[in-house]
Amino acid sequence: MKPENRLQQLEAELAFIAHVDDLLEESLKDKHPLQQVLTRLMPLLQEKISCQNLMVRTFNEGLKLESFYLTNQTFAKGWDDSLRENYYYEKSGNILLGRAIDVSGEWFGHIVAQFNNALEKEEQEKALRWIELWSEELDNFLAMIVRSRIKYRVTTEIATALTSQSLSRGINRAISVLKENVDFEDLMIFYWDQEKHQKTHYKLILNRQESYDSSDTPHKEVEDFLDHRPTELLQNPNFPLSNVLHEKDFFEEELIYGIQSQFVVGRIAIGRQNGSFSTFDLDLLHIFAASLRQRIVDFNREYRSLSQFFSQKTITRLMQTSRYKDNVLSPRDENVAILYTDISGFTRVSEQVLKEPNLIGQFIDCWSEGAVDIVWKYGGVFDKLVGDCIIALFGPPFFEMSPQESCQAALEAAREVRQFTESISQTSGIEKLKGQELTVSTGLNFAPLFVGLFGPNSDYTGFSSGMNNTARLQGLADNGEILGMDEFVKTLSVASSEVTKSFSAVKEKEVKNVFEPLKYHSYIG
Repeated sequence: MKPENRLQQLEAELAFIAHVDDLLEESLKDKHPLQQVLTRLMPLLQEKISCQNLMVRTFNEGLKLESFYLTNQTFAKGWDDSLRENYYYEKSGNILLGRAIDVSGEWFGHIVAQFNNALEKEEQEKALRWIELWSEELDNFLAMIVRSRIKYRVTTEIATALTSQSLSRGINRAISVLKENVDFEDLMIFYWDQEKHQKTHYKLILNRQESYDSSDTPHKEVEDFLDHRPTELLQNPNFPLSNVLHEKDFFEEELIYGIQSQFVVGRIAIGRQNGSFSTFDLDLLHIFAASLRQRIVDFNREYRSLSQFFSQKTITRLMQTSRYKDNVLSPRDENVAILYTDISGFTRVSEQVLKEPNLIGQFIDCWSEGAVDIVWKYGGVFDKLVGDCIIALFGPPFFEMSPQESCQAALEAAREVRQFTESISQTSGIEKLKGQELTVSTGLNFAPLFVGLFGPNSDYTGFSSGMNNTARLQGLADNGEILGMDEFVKTLSVASSEVTKSFSAVKEKEVKNVFEPLKYHSYIG
């Protein structure tokens, strides 16, 4: 080809590329679907190669192979998708010239042109050149579809992985999805399971293979860091997470939740040694971080809701139980050991000793926190705090204790709450309480209860006349006295006849709004 002809050819090619590129930019701006994009672009190619018809067989927005035609929708039906090279087909007057579409080094379909007349070798090469130029511009648009679909798929798969009832298992599954789509050597995730950040959890992957988990396979260097600098990760956003293990070149992100009042729920760092991440990789890492943040936030919200009633051990088990709200916490009829315990002389202490509302509130916070911890220690459920009275249930939520074990746990908790209360004047840190004699009065019962989650706030509580009778019984107790309903003591005595020696003979007392007198015993053990 003469130089002047070659120059004209290059100018024509550049003009063609520019025209195709302009139409693609307009389509991107107007958010046209692939069908509409090809409808605009295929006539340009037809004009250049003077073909009768065109077919583009490629992956659509759903990443499914689809054939798009310029006019006739039958000429290339049943096309062999296994073909990968340029090809020329001439038989029975059907003349086809084709080229494979390549996106990011991978086969992505075909472009097939139909001609009325046979093509000489030079004509084939010229037509293929125009098809190649046209295809390369289209490749960029198709690559965007691929990236978009991969992002959507990864987002969906990570979100699905994180729906696991167990947060830890969900994170592990989400990491597996990330591994399949982003090449990295090292990963560190730190997160806190409560807003108070009482415990730092972490997951590590080092050198692709080594895995560590704070719950079962701790990493010594990380444990030492958390022991000596526990607030560094949480309170210093400028502290590089990579410094924990003295690594460099990490993608790092704080998992921050909230708009007006923001708090950190976790931090992640992901790195590799063979260079920085591509823009596409970073997009996937941001998707992973955003999904993880939301799951931790949801976990925190769920944890806080359950922590109103249950111990950490019980919460962990509940959140590892499939559909635990339906299978474990839904209301049901069960026999339950009930504890009511109330600070004796609270009105006097409030009005004559503490006086200031903030000191009264501080005292109740200190006492109730200690008393609830004791309830949880013996496997109980904290029902509610009514004024200065704590209500607790023994048996729920799994109902695996025998009736005797439930009653014994309630009795042990009552004894320890009494002991704790009698020492709180010296341990609370409230100067005005020092020297004051404090104790509790307690009522215990074993009765049928309709127990589970109730109301708009999903409170875990129970309803029955047995609950009301326990409240009346507690009101009969003197300072420091523990009273057990007759049914409670009878249930305890099944385990050991020695139990009856720890209680007085049965007593009866008529109380307000209860039809029959209460039958009960005083604990003298």
